[in-house]
Formats: sequence, structure tokens, C-alpha cells
Amino acid sequence: IQTALEKPRGPAVLEFELNALTGPHPQVNKFYLPDWLEEPLLPSQPHPAAVEKALEIIYSSDKPVLYAGDEILWEKAEAELREFARLAQIPVMGRRGGRGSLPEDDPLIWRAGNIGLESDLFVILGARMDFFDFFGNRFQIKRAIQISETSEYIHPWIPTEIAVQANVKTTIQCMIDAIKNNTLSPPAKRSDWLERVKKVEQERSSHLEKRALQFKDLSPVHPAWLSKVICDTVDEIYKGDVCYIMDAFTGSNILSPYIKAKNAGQVIDSGPHAGVGHGIGQAIGAAFGYDKKKMIFAMMGDAGMGLSGMDVET
Repeated sequence: IQTALEKPRGPAVLEFELNALTGPHPQVNKFYLPDWLEEPLLPSQPHPAAVEKALEIIYSSDKPVLYAGDEILWEKAEAELREFARLAQIPVMGRRGGRGSLPEDDPLIWRAGNIGLESDLFVILGARMDFFDFFGNRFQIKRAIQISETSEYIHPWIPTEIAVQANVKTTIQCMIDAIKNNTLSPPAKRSDWLERVKKVEQERSSHLEKRALQFKDLSPVHPAWLSKVICDTVDEIYKGDVCYIMDAFTGSNILSPYIKAKNAGQVIDSGPHAGVGHGIGQAIGAAFGYDKKKMIFAMMGDAGMGLSGMDVET
């Protein structure tokens, strides 16, 4: 159904090639040619009217937030996101692969759920609203702008002023150019909103610190205290240059708030449905995908170890 509704729209057929059932299978795949494309495809561009409308909505809102997801990572749009957030003075939450696209110790970061509840506009940038945020219902979104190149990341259940289906990097850059060309300034109440965000984030950090410290001397060790020690130690030794992999259901929820991601892709999980058993394989993959000297930290829960603990030996 989803394929049928994507452009170009039309009937969708699930077909099995006769050879797949009878064989013999060809040794060479005639439908694959390495390096077939000399020049890479140019990214899709947003319609100028959509950019103008999106900025009109953003600059008329008193309490907007940015919700930045995986496409910021895959499109290498960190620099554009940071410039846009600072020009428009909008606080940023990074989710999934987009977490860390704005460093989580930046004054423009928001991570407290009640900031989402208080916001009057969500600008969703290449992000999937899924299980981890109750499909967006966690924030009770009142109004939204959705920007994504894939229809899977444009959510029809969220009240939306405008949806832009275009490359997230080029769209953000187009908005940056329009802000500069038109010398747009955030509304007067925006500074009050940013002060509110800072205050709530300070309260959140203080709460996490106190929560961990109250369990400091418990035996066996409490996961909140352990999480603080892990993050503090890793930051001290590796200066934040670490990849965190989440393979624990409750454990991930407890560890995650203590992490302060500095770059997109720094926190990796299993996908949209909170699966387990992937952590060790992901850690091996990350060790090859990054510089092999990078610290890889996999948070493993009991189910994750039960499903794939033997992969350590492998």
C-alpha cells in the first residue's frame, strides 16, 4: 500500500521471478554495473514558495522547536542545522542518528519533554516519529512543519501547516539563504522562550545529577549511578570522542540522559521498534566504520547478551 501511494502512484505488485523457483540461477547478475554513474545525482530542491511559507510560520511563532533526525546524519547536514538554529534562534532536539548534530552541551539544546509540550511549533527535520516518542504523541504537537526527502518520515497523523518533501540539507540551506537575503529577525518573545528552555534544561541536569548521587553507595550498583560514572569516565578519557550503542531496553533509557553527544551518529540504536540483540554486531561494524582507534561503547542488557553474547567470541 505504501509503495502504491508513493510517486509515481499506481498499482503495486509483489512478483517472484520464475527462475527464483526453478533455477538454475545465473552466476552473473546482469542488472548490476559497478560505477555505472559518472556524476552523482544532485539532491532534490524545495520549492521557493514552500521555503517562504515555512519561514513565515517559523518567524511568527513564539515557542518553536527543531526536532532533527536521521537525515541530518545521512545528508551530512550538521553545519547547516547549526547555522539555521543560531540564525533563527530555535532550540534543537537531536533524535536517533541526528542526536549530537548540535552538541548537547549547547545553550540551544532541549531534551526535557515538557519543552515539547509547551512548544507552539515543531519543525521536524528528516526525523521518524516512532515508538521511542510514542509516534509524536509524547509531545502533544499542536502545529508542525515537516521536512523530509522520504514519505516515510512525513507523518499524516501530526497537525501540519506545511510539509516539504525535499532533501533536508538543501532545504535548510535555502532557508538560511532566505533569512540572510531578507534580514529576518526572530520575534521579540523568542528570547523569553530561549531563557525558559535554558532554565528547564538546567533543572533537568540538576535532577539527573541528584538522582545518580543518591544511589552512589548502593550495593549492588544502581544503574543511574553507573550511567553517570560511565559517561563521566568516557568523557574524561576520550574527550567525548566515543560511539555509544544501545542494546538494552530499560538500561538504554537510564544511560541515554547522561550522554552528551557532540556529533551526529554518536548514539546508535537498533531502529524504530526498540529491538535487542544487535549491540555486539553493531559495535564490530562501528569499529570498522569509524577510525578503529575510536572508543566504541555498547550498553548490553540481559536480553541483548542472551541473544548475541556468543558474537563476542566470534
